[in-house]
Amino acid sequence: MLMFGLRLGTRPRWLVTTTPRPIKLLKGLLAREGQDVVVTRGSTFENSANLAPPFLAAIRARYENTRLGKQELFAEMLSDTPGALWSSDMVERANDVGKLPDMRRVVVAIDPSGTRGASDGGDSIGIIVGGLGVDGLGYILADRTCKLSPDGWGRRAVDAYHEFKADRLIAERNFGGAMCEHVIRSIDPNVPYREVTASRGKVARAEPAAALYEQGKIKHAHRMPELEDQMLAMTGSGFVGDGSPDRLDAAVWCLHELMGAPEPGIIGYARLEAALATAPRANPLDVSTFAVTLRAPAGISDVHLMSGRAVAVPPDRLVKMTVDDSKPLLGIGWDYK
Repeated sequence: MLMFGLRLGTRPRWLVTTTPRPIKLLKGLLAREGQDVVVTRGSTFENSANLAPPFLAAIRARYENTRLGKQELFAEMLSDTPGALWSSDMVERANDVGKLPDMRRVVVAIDPSGTRGASDGGDSIGIIVGGLGVDGLGYILADRTCKLSPDGWGRRAVDAYHEFKADRLIAERNFGGAMCEHVIRSIDPNVPYREVTASRGKVARAEPAAALYEQGKIKHAHRMPELEDQMLAMTGSGFVGDGSPDRLDAAVWCLHELMGAPEPGIIGYARLEAALATAPRANPLDVSTFAVTLRAPAGISDVHLMSGRAVAVPPDRLVKMTVDDSKPLLGIGWDYK
């Protein structure tokens, strides 16, 4: 809209100061540098004389030599990481949100680590609040990730549960066994809590979540630069950012819980489609038509399939089923034998 203010005079000009996020408008302006656009760049540290020394020390320790620091502190326009599951355009579309709708369901997801607090070298505790709107879209409502003692991060997660009037708190079990539940229960024993188990790698879990972003089904309540930075550093071959993708892991668990079991990744999808093409069309309760065998996660004793069939999981944890029955299970820890 500012362009309409430049329609008068012989040489109208305008000035804008901004962090150089890789959005279409800024990319277009930078491409015209040296023609009709003049660009002046400066780093945060050029303004050191006017900033508090503790602030400078804190941001240098946290962001220097990181991808996010290059953008926020040194005014570099970042390009997308080759092979990244999320692109800057996908993230920008997610940030394009107006008034938030009412939420049908809200969850708080925790990605625990072995940190004892700010003094050690452990990873942060990912804590993300997500909601499913009445419009059917998923929303990342808040990033409460922290590096605190177990009591500290537990209280932060429970506080977020109460602040957003969440329906459930979920946490990954793989690190520390039942430790996370013990921490939460010691703070508030009445919080609805569920453990989730990571039987597949981070990339396999993240791929369906990235697909939801690509389809425009996920929005952010506000900018969350550190979470966005982790998204842009998650590639098909692994995470190429600094440390662990703690915030992203928690966000992925949030979306899996809210949006239902996601479709499997491209490799799993291709295998399912091949099986579907050769599987006979018959009654889903007819065991002679079962074309897929999946291995159940440890600790699962029975499962109710989409076709309505209830199955007891045998000791070898291998369950035969139809292709349609297998699809939702691949998103919640089941895998090919």
